[in-house]
Amino acid sequence: MASTPWWRRIFPQRKAKVLAAGERPGKRGPSSGINVGAIVRLVRNVVLVLIVVGAIAYGVFPPFRNAIDDRVNTAVQTVTGTVSRPTLVHTTSVQASASIAGHGAAAAVDAFSNTYWAAPVSQGAHPVLTLGFASGTNISVVLFISGDAANFAAEPRPKEVQLTFSNGTKQTLTLADSAKPQQFDIDGATGITGLTVEIASVYPAASGKAVSLSDLEFFGNH
Repeated sequence: MASTPWWRRIFPQRKAKVLAAGERPGKRGPSSGINVGAIVRLVRNVVLVLIVVGAIAYGVFPPFRNAIDDRVNTAVQTVTGTVSRPTLVHTTSVQASASIAGHGAAAAVDAFSNTYWAAPVSQGAHPVLTLGFASGTNISVVLFISGDAANFAAEPRPKEVQLTFSNGTKQTLTLADSAKPQQFDIDGATGITGLTVEIASVYPAASGKAVSLSDLEFFGNH
């Protein structure tokens, strides 16, 4: 019998490879790695669902739409380096829940400071102005001139004012007890067709009982 060479006793013998049925030499068996194609399809489907949900929310949920519009406008202004200056926005209609003779709702938006709208505020009444605008109006600034310019202290003046826009946005403003024009920035009043102005509280007068508002002007970007 032939003796085993000394070098085979030192190094362990390697077993011969056995091919699986149908496997060819040099070809590996099934891979257990990550299926990249399946992951790509999953990510694509998730992105499509998010786009559809976002589009639905944009169409039916005004606060979400307003937030997106504001972000887009800000991004455009950042990239272009330009900001549109607000321009005067004219009302198409105006009505008041109440007014006294000779001082109807139209006097609040006629751009004259020597005319004024006046409405009773006795017994806790909260007079409301309802204003209409052309479709798709954007409001970014509102200006108030309180009281009767000829006799400022004679009648109550607006203090807290609640603005409610047609897109569901609301904003409460606190006016100073001053005859000077007062300007306020407005957030979220994009794509509106109208708004209401509710006099929630007033600065009292010594004898008068009708809150007075000389002028109300709106500015925005189109």
